[in-house]
Formats: sequence, C-alpha cells, structure tokens
Amino acid sequence: LPISDADFRRFISVRALMMSSGLSAPFFILLAQQAEDEKGILSLGMFILVSGVASISSGFVWGRLSDLSSRTVMQITAAGTALVCVAGALISELASLSVYWLLALYFLLSVIHEGVRVGRKTYVLDMAGGEKRTDYVSVGNTLIGILLLIIGLLSAAIASLSLTWVLTGFAVMSGMGFVLGFRLKDV
Repeated sequence: LPISDADFRRFISVRALMMSSGLSAPFFILLAQQAEDEKGILSLGMFILVSGVASISSGFVWGRLSDLSSRTVMQITAAGTALVCVAGALISELASLSVYWLLALYFLLSVIHEGVRVGRKTYVLDMAGGEKRTDYVSVGNTLIGILLLIIGLLSAAIASLSLTWVLTGFAVMSGMGFVLGFRLKDV
C-alpha cells in the first residue's frame, strides 16, 4: 500500500497543506464583493478573466520548472501562496478594500495555483514508477478529496466570523507546506 511508503506520506502531507492555494481563491472574491457591492457581476467577470489569463500564461513556465525540480516548484508555490494570503489578510484589515488590489493578488494566486497543480502532478509521477503510479495517484486523490471536504467546511465556518482569519489560516498552512517541502525527496 502507498500509505506504508514514508516518501508518499510526506508528499501527501505537503500536498494537503498546499490545498490552501485553491481553497483561498473564493475568499478573495468575497473580499471583492465587500469592496464594491454595486459592481458585483462585473467584478466576478474580471476575476474569471484574470484566472484564465494566469492559467494560460503560466502553465508552460511551471511545466519547464517542474521538469527541473518538482519539489522546488512545490516549495516556491507554497511560499507564494503564504505571501499572497498574508497580503490579502492585511489588505482586508488595514486598508480600504480595492478590487484592483484584490485582482492583482488573485492573479498571483492563480499563477501560483497553476504551479501547485503542475508541481504535485509531476512529483507524484516521478516519485512512483511503473504500476505504483496508479496506486499513488488514486490513494492520494482519495485522501485529498476527504481533506478538501473537511478543510472546506472548516474554512467556510471560520469565514462566517472573519475572512481575515481564513486567509491567515491558509497562509499558515502554506507556510507549513513550504517547511515540510524540505523533507521531500528530490525526485
């Protein structure tokens, strides 16, 4: 079983902590809705456009970097997610909310999330050779799916109290993912 493999367990731990790159995105949109109530639909359209541009413009770069070292890509994206979430939390608390600042952060987060996706896929495929790949991917996706439900519910509950706390929590998760990334074997 893949669970008995220490390298796989470390990978799943880092991958679970990096879920914050995808889970934090809707909270930036919620912050934007608070910033400009009357332009909600326009703002949502802008966020969708920004996400698409980020995905198209960054996938190739992340792919090339992942071919060199997917572990490094996972660490860079974990650190980047932490910084973007901290910036979002600070903006939500200290400054008047501007959709343009939030769009810029959302663009960065979308670029980073593309790196998370490419880095983790490349890492698991390089880590598990041959027939182990199917087992590692299926067990990993099942575990992450369960954790996504749990963390998604917890973050929604916390968001009802404060969006700043949610973004701070995601920043802490990503920071922990960055640190644990040093324990990943370079494959």
